[in-house]
Amino acid sequence: MVSVARMMKGIVPRDEHVARGRDEETSSLHEPYVYDLFWKSGTGRTRRDKITATNRIALFGKMIERHAEMEKDFFVWNISRAMRFQAKARDY
Repeated sequence: MVSVARMMKGIVPRDEHVARGRDEETSSLHEPYVYDLFWKSGTGRTRRDKITATNRIALFGKMIERHAEMEKDFFVWNISRAMRFQAKARDY
């Protein structure tokens, strides 16, 4: 595929993004987070998704692998993170 991601330092190929995401997923030392986000591929409709990943690099790798289409721009925005395991609140 020729899907690319634009970064400050130039263009990173799709396969490199996916490889970086897989590496980050396996090397993480903490529990995964649940990310809530919006994404759009090309001129298709906007979709909302929840993805479990250890960090944003792993998140983008998963999203590109699952949803990016050939010759179309891929957008991800409004990323919010919630911890998967949260401490219980105490009432005083």
